[in-house]
Amino acid sequence: MLGEDADDDFEIAFFDDEDDDPTCFELVQTEIEQLEGFKVDFVEWEQLTVYHYGTVVGTCSHQGSYIDVDSALVNELAKYDCDLEGFMVENDISYELTKGIKVYTPKIRPDLHLGIKWDGWYCPNSGTINGHYFCHHHNDVHGNYINLVFNNQIYLSFSDFTPDHIKPYFDKIWQELRETGYINHPREISLGSKIAARLPEHFKAYKTDDEDQCKVARSTTKYCYIKRYRDCEWYVSPTDNSQLMAKRADSMKGAISEALKMIAEMISNPNHPWNN
Repeated sequence: MLGEDADDDFEIAFFDDEDDDPTCFELVQTEIEQLEGFKVDFVEWEQLTVYHYGTVVGTCSHQGSYIDVDSALVNELAKYDCDLEGFMVENDISYELTKGIKVYTPKIRPDLHLGIKWDGWYCPNSGTINGHYFCHHHNDVHGNYINLVFNNQIYLSFSDFTPDHIKPYFDKIWQELRETGYINHPREISLGSKIAARLPEHFKAYKTDDEDQCKVARSTTKYCYIKRYRDCEWYVSPTDNSQLMAKRADSMKGAISEALKMIAEMISNPNHPWNN
C-alpha cells in the first residue's frame, strides 16, 4: 500500500521518458492481458481501462507518484486468480485502492471488431453479428427488444441475467438500429417488394390485399399470382385463387421461376386457358 510519505525521487523516475523499462501501466497491461477475454487500453499518465469481452470492469488512474486502483477491478480479477495488488507490490508500483465499488455500464470497444450483416430480405431488422443470428422484435410487454442466438444459446436483451460478454453485442446492435433507422420500420418487407427485386427486366410485381400474395405481370393482360403459405410452400396461379390451376414450388426462387414460365406460355399461346 502507499505510505504516507512518498519518496520525492519516485515521481521523477515515474515520468522518465528516456527509460527503456516498461511503464507501470505497461506492466499492468501485460499481466492482465494474459487472462482470457481481457483487454487493456490506456492513455499514458492518465487512465487505464480494463475490459472483459468488451465490458468495462475497472480502471486505474495515474496520480503522479502512485496509482489509484479501482477496488471493483481488484475484485473482478481475483475471480480469475489474478492478484493485482500482489503483482503491484512485487513490481514496486505504489498504489491506493479507491473507496467503494463503482457500477459500470457496458461499452462497445472498437477493437472487438463487431460486424453486422443485415438480412434485409425476410425481416429488415434481422441479420448476423460476427456470425451470430439476431432479430429485433416488438411487443406490448417488453417493447423493443433483441433476440440473439450466440453459440446455440438464446439471449434476450431485456433479461436481467445477460452475461457480460454478450452485452457488447446487444450494444452494437442497438447502435446500428438507431443509426441506420432500421428500428423505425420493424415490420416485414412486403412480399411484392421482395419478388419485384428478383424479377427480370420488363416484369413487375404488385401487392394485393393479401400480404402473403402478390401479382407478377408482364403486361396488363399477361400476369399471374404468387401465394406464400410457408417459406417452403408456395403456389403460382393465373388467378388470385391460389388453388385454381396452381403450380406448387418449395421456395421463393422456385415460385418466381414458375410464374415466369406461366406468363411465357400465355405470351406464346394466345389461346391458352391461362390467358386472362
